Amino acid sequence: MTVSFQNGSFLGGSATSGTLTLNGGITASSLYNTDALKNRYDYQETKEGYDISYTGRDAALNTKISNVCTYLKQGKEDRAIEAYQALLDEISSQERYAVIAENESQLKAIAKELIQSNLEDGMALEDFIRANTANSFERGFEINWDGDKATEEDVLKTMCDLDETSRFEGLEKAGGKTCKALTGAAAGAAAGAGIGVWFFGVGAGVGAAIGGAIGFIGGLLV
Repeated sequence: MTVSFQNGSFLGGSATSGTLTLNGGITASSLYNTDALKNRYDYQETKEGYDISYTGRDAALNTKISNVCTYLKQGKEDRAIEAYQALLDEISSQERYAVIAENESQLKAIAKELIQSNLEDGMALEDFIRANTANSFERGFEINWDGDKATEEDVLKTMCDLDETSRFEGLEKAGGKTCKALTGAAAGAAAGAGIGVWFFGVGAGVGAAIGGAIGFIGGLLV
C-alpha cells in the first residue's frame, strides 16, 4: 500500500506500509515535526521578500525612465536632464550595478540602453531627443513657455555624449535673435497701427512704423 501526503511541505513524498520511510530517507515520524514546517515557511517568506525587493527596484527604475521619456517628449529640456540625473542616481544605488557605480561612462551607457528599451520601434535615443527638443537655433523662434535654459545640444551632450554645439554656432544670434526681432517688429507694427488711429490720429501707416521700430528694438534685447 502507498500513502500520498497532502502536507505541502512533503509534496512528492510517499511512504510504504512495509518500511514507513519517505522517499529521500525521511522517516514517517518527521511528518509531525513542526520544525520542518517552520523552516519551509521561513524559506518561503524570505523568498517572497527577495521577490518584492526585486520588483521594487525594477519599479523605481521604470519610474525614473518614464520621467525622462515624458519630459523629452514634452520638450522640457531642463526637467529631462534633471530626471536623467535621478535615473543615474537610482542605477548607481542598486546593488546589481554596484560594480559600475563609480564608472560614469558605464552608468550612462546602461541608462541609455534602459531609456531606449522604452522607446517605440527601437528608436535611438539621439533621434528621440532631436525629434522632441529645441536646438539653439530653434529656440530663437519659439515661445519658451517653461523657461528652459537647456537646449537639444545640452541634452545630447548629457545623455549621449554627443557634442553638437558647433552645428548652430553663430546661428542663434544670426537666425534666432533676428526672428525674435522680426516677430517683435510685426507685433509692434500691428499694435502701433491701432494706437495711431484711435488715440493720436497719426494714421495706421505712421503708427505701424513707430510700433515696428519699437518692436524691433525690443526683439534685439530679448
